[in-house]
Amino acid sequence: MATINAETLDNRERVQFFVKTPQGGLKQLPFELVTIDKDDQFYEPIDLTYLDENMRQRRGKLVGTVILEGEVELPRATNNIRDQFGVFEYHGI
Repeated sequence: MATINAETLDNRERVQFFVKTPQGGLKQLPFELVTIDKDDQFYEPIDLTYLDENMRQRRGKLVGTVILEGEVELPRATNNIRDQFGVFEYHGI
């Protein structure tokens, strides 16, 4: 189990997801795959207006982007990470 503190929140890794639109563009999905302390992964909703008590935006570093074509299953954790996920339900684009 990952330790959740200021350091691990600042060092967490985030992967953004986009889907191809019928017009050939990209639309960002409202969640990211977050890895904390190289140990736990979960999907987290994106709130672009979020600011913490120190007026900082979302914490962590962006480490990747996934472009989905149509309705496909979301990526799962790699083998070296325990298969623990927190998932929220998402309807539509």
